[in-house]
Amino acid sequence: MGATMKRWTYDDQCFASTHVTSLTYAEIAARMGRTERAVRHWCERSHNTPLNMHLMTTTEVAEEWGVSVQYVARLARQGKLPARRVPGGRRWLFDPERVSSRQKH
Repeated sequence: MGATMKRWTYDDQCFASTHVTSLTYAEIAARMGRTERAVRHWCERSHNTPLNMHLMTTTEVAEEWGVSVQYVARLARQGKLPARRVPGGRRWLFDPERVSSRQKH
Protein backbone atom coordinates (compact mmCIF):
# COMPACT_ATOMS: atom_id res chain seq x y z
CA MET A 1 0.00 0.00 0.00
CA GLY A 2 0.98 3.66 0.16
CA ALA A 3 3.08 5.34 2.77
CA THR A 4 1.30 7.00 5.65
CA MET A 5 1.17 10.76 5.47
CA LYS A 6 2.44 12.76 8.40
CA ARG A 7 0.16 15.69 9.17
CA TRP A 8 1.57 19.20 9.23
CA THR A 9 1.38 20.65 12.72
CA TYR A 10 1.13 24.36 13.38
CA ASP A 11 4.81 24.37 14.39
CA ASP A 12 5.75 22.63 11.12
CA GLN A 13 3.85 25.24 9.14
CA CYS A 14 5.47 28.12 11.03
CA PHE A 15 8.95 26.68 10.59
CA ALA A 16 8.53 26.07 6.86
CA SER A 17 6.96 29.45 6.12
CA THR A 18 9.61 31.27 8.17
CA HIS A 19 12.58 29.53 6.56
CA VAL A 20 11.42 29.15 2.94
CA THR A 21 13.19 32.37 1.95
CA SER A 22 16.51 31.46 3.57
CA LEU A 23 16.82 27.67 3.18
CA THR A 24 16.34 25.30 0.27
CA TYR A 25 13.50 22.80 0.28
CA ALA A 26 16.03 20.03 0.95
CA GLU A 27 17.44 21.85 4.00
CA ILE A 28 13.97 22.46 5.42
CA ALA A 29 13.02 18.83 4.81
CA ALA A 30 16.15 17.55 6.55
CA ARG A 31 15.52 19.70 9.62
CA MET A 32 11.86 18.68 9.79
CA GLY A 33 12.33 14.97 9.08
CA ARG A 34 10.25 15.15 5.91
CA THR A 35 10.89 14.58 2.24
CA GLU A 36 11.87 17.44 -0.04
CA ARG A 37 8.84 16.66 -2.18
CA ALA A 38 6.49 17.03 0.82
CA VAL A 39 7.99 20.40 1.77
CA ARG A 40 7.85 21.69 -1.81
CA HIS A 41 4.27 20.53 -2.19
CA TRP A 42 3.14 22.18 1.06
CA CYS A 43 4.93 25.44 0.24
CA GLU A 44 3.41 25.63 -3.24
CA ARG A 45 -0.05 24.67 -1.99
CA SER A 46 0.02 27.28 0.77
CA HIS A 47 1.62 29.96 -1.46
CA ASN A 48 4.76 30.06 0.70
CA THR A 49 7.14 30.02 -2.22
CA PRO A 50 10.01 32.47 -2.31
CA LEU A 51 8.60 34.22 -5.38
CA ASN A 52 7.71 37.33 -3.40
CA MET A 53 11.36 38.13 -2.68
CA HIS A 54 13.84 39.37 -5.26
CA LEU A 55 15.54 36.44 -6.92
CA MET A 56 17.77 36.45 -9.97
CA THR A 57 16.82 34.73 -13.20
CA THR A 58 19.13 32.50 -15.20
CA THR A 59 19.67 35.34 -17.68
CA GLU A 60 20.65 37.81 -14.93
CA VAL A 61 23.19 35.36 -13.46
CA ALA A 62 24.63 34.65 -16.91
CA GLU A 63 25.03 38.37 -17.62
CA GLU A 64 26.70 39.00 -14.26
CA TRP A 65 29.16 36.14 -14.77
CA GLY A 66 29.65 36.71 -18.51
CA VAL A 67 28.65 33.15 -19.45
CA SER A 68 25.80 31.56 -21.39
CA VAL A 69 22.32 30.99 -20.01
CA GLN A 70 22.66 27.27 -20.80
CA TYR A 71 25.81 27.06 -18.66
CA VAL A 72 24.06 28.60 -15.64
CA ALA A 73 21.04 26.30 -16.09
CA ARG A 74 23.36 23.29 -16.31
CA LEU A 75 25.07 24.27 -13.03
CA ALA A 76 21.65 24.57 -11.37
CA ARG A 77 20.49 21.19 -12.74
CA GLN A 78 23.67 19.52 -11.52
CA GLY A 79 23.28 21.06 -8.06
CA LYS A 80 26.57 22.99 -8.34
CA LEU A 81 24.78 26.33 -8.05
CA PRO A 82 22.00 26.61 -5.43
CA ALA A 83 18.72 27.44 -7.17
CA ARG A 84 14.97 27.02 -6.88
CA ARG A 85 12.60 25.86 -9.56
CA VAL A 86 9.61 27.98 -10.40
CA PRO A 87 6.37 26.02 -9.92
CA GLY A 88 5.90 24.34 -13.28
CA GLY A 89 9.61 23.51 -13.39
CA ARG A 90 10.67 25.43 -16.51
CA ARG A 91 12.70 28.25 -14.92
CA TRP A 92 15.37 28.61 -12.27
CA LEU A 93 15.59 31.36 -9.67
CA PHE A 94 18.75 32.20 -7.74
CA ASP A 95 19.39 33.95 -4.44
CA PRO A 96 21.52 37.03 -5.28
CA GLU A 97 23.65 36.62 -2.14
CA ARG A 98 24.58 33.04 -3.02
CA VAL A 99 25.32 33.98 -6.63
CA SER A 100 27.57 36.90 -5.75
CA SER A 101 29.40 34.91 -3.07
CA ARG A 102 30.29 32.15 -5.55
CA GLN A 103 32.94 32.60 -8.18
CA LYS A 104 32.25 31.74 -11.79
CA HIS A 105 33.00 28.02 -12.15
